[in-house]
Amino acid sequence: MRARSTRLVLWVAIAWTWHASIARAHPGIDRARALVEDADFAGALSALAELEASGALTRAELVSLLDVRAAAQFALGADDGLRATLLALVSLEPTYRMAPVAPPALRNELDRARARVAGPIRAHARAEATDRGWIVRAGAGDDPAGLAREIRIHARRDDGAAWSEHRGDSLAIDAPSSASLRFYAVVVGPGGAPIASAGSRESPLVASRVLATAGSGEPPSAGLGATGWIAIGGGAALLVAAAVVTLVVVSNGARDTRVDPPVFE
Repeated sequence: MRARSTRLVLWVAIAWTWHASIARAHPGIDRARALVEDADFAGALSALAELEASGALTRAELVSLLDVRAAAQFALGADDGLRATLLALVSLEPTYRMAPVAPPALRNELDRARARVAGPIRAHARAEATDRGWIVRAGAGDDPAGLAREIRIHARRDDGAAWSEHRGDSLAIDAPSSASLRFYAVVVGPGGAPIASAGSRESPLVASRVLATAGSGEPPSAGLGATGWIAIGGGAALLVAAAVVTLVVVSNGARDTRVDPPVFE
């Protein structure tokens, strides 16, 4: 244990130089780092738990917290906790790298965790037309570490209404049939950190419905029933069922968003 701790303290001093921009992200992280450098690993874990409970972390700060936690857990031989922490790290940052001088045993654990992750945690959200307006459903995907703590849905009608926020995986919005909807969803992780999103306040997802007839004169496809239009973000309209119109949106991580084709249920 003592030899392991001594090697770790030396590695930590170099590793945090490697991750300098992350290590200085939060004063609480620096405090925990100092405790690790003083070989007070239990104290470092306690400080990190207190910081996580504050509920005010950013995504980058959460990555930094997990980075420090992994070092302390490795030094204490807390292997189960270490595996969970490394899985959380690579779920947030699949390309996360340790310093080249990291102990081989720790690097091996990181590689095993990475093999369990298909990609970064993602958020998905969709709006479905209803008789009274819209219902937005959202959730998290690719989350083997179970990082998702809460889903927050934000939505507003395009008729001057204010943004509304709902904590949960679905939100019903009353709206006239002519009103389109702007919405986005955020997955909140440990420490209150936003860890993935589908859309954003600055670039929301958009769903609109306008009753129309088929311009080609051809009958609708089997199972579609009455016809209507859904516009995605002001782009091309697609002929779909007026009763059930579903917009599916998938986002990888907190930065990249892609729009998949509509799904009809």
